[in-house]
Amino acid sequence: MKKLLGLIVVLIITLLSSCINGLTGEETFSEGNKEEIKIVSNKSNQQINEELNITSSNSTGNDKESDTNRGSDFSSEDIDIINDYSYLVELENWGEVQFISILDKNEFNIRKVRFALCDNDKNIIYNLPKFYGNKWVFSEIDSVVFQDINKDGSKDIVIIAYFIRGHGNNAASEFPVVGVYFQKNNEFIVYPDLNEELNVDNQNIDKKKIIAHLEEIDLSEYDFTI
Repeated sequence: MKKLLGLIVVLIITLLSSCINGLTGEETFSEGNKEEIKIVSNKSNQQINEELNITSSNSTGNDKESDTNRGSDFSSEDIDIINDYSYLVELENWGEVQFISILDKNEFNIRKVRFALCDNDKNIIYNLPKFYGNKWVFSEIDSVVFQDINKDGSKDIVIIAYFIRGHGNNAASEFPVVGVYFQKNNEFIVYPDLNEELNVDNQNIDKKKIIAHLEEIDLSEYDFTI
């Protein structure tokens, strides 16, 4: 009888232990002689996402700016927002969004700049195409202009930023670079040959002259990329 009671007590303790582990969200896995792995889940996915300052939608799984202009995986530790050149703006094909300028670095730790759109929940919803000046070393932004350049009813973006060559004679001398993004449906497109032409004389870039020139040209003569 005592043995039977002892067995019942052991069974009750075992059942209670299993129930407690189930409530704490702990699961234990083991395989052969491999080290035991314990997974503890104390937060919901929503709680985890709320801890990130900037999150992403439409993720493609590829973070390279040149490969995709949809949302990439960013957390608050991954991006450095240039606040002076980030704005709340109304874009015809997007509604009210936050345009953000981001200080970035490539695999060689060389400073670059990139631009993106965020919704009001700070989710990055779109990465603009690679900025023309990123073939050099980024220094600072001079100006960002939102204006309907090609008169199609949608605001375009003209950005002037300063770069340095980083090598050779005058390696540390700053020079301005202009890049133009045209809003087309739910994307922004660039005309590489046009950007090349606008930057022929780097020392004489003026935003008023650039905009006046852009309003006069025929964009159908240029091929665009997205």
